[in-house]
Formats: sequence, structure tokens, C-alpha cells
Amino acid sequence: MKYKDLAEQLLKCCLALRKDNELQTKKFKAQAEVIEMMEAVMIDHGLLKRESAKRHLRVVK
Repeated sequence: MKYKDLAEQLLKCCLALRKDNELQTKKFKAQAEVIEMMEAVMIDHGLLKRESAKRHLRVVK
């Protein structure tokens, strides 16, 4: 194998990993947004209470 062939394979691999990483990042951002929306809905319905000045949530019993 020539260096050029190896370089092309390595480049393809790096691009595939980067694309996968971008997709994973989008998934994580989407998950965080869904969690925030769920928290907001649960707080609105009185299922969760936000602790004062802290970002802790507590399930209402």
C-alpha cells in the first residue's frame, strides 16, 4: 500500500467519525431539550418542585 492510499483511508475514517460525533452531539442536545420540557410540564402540573435558588428538583409526594 502506498502512503497516499493510507492517507485517503485515514481521511475517510476521520470524516466518518466526525460526522458520527456531530450526530451524537445533536442527539445529546435534543435529549437535554426534551428533559427540560418534561421538567417544565411536571412543575406546571405540580409533580415536581424546584428548590429555591438551587437547581435541584424534588418529586412531590
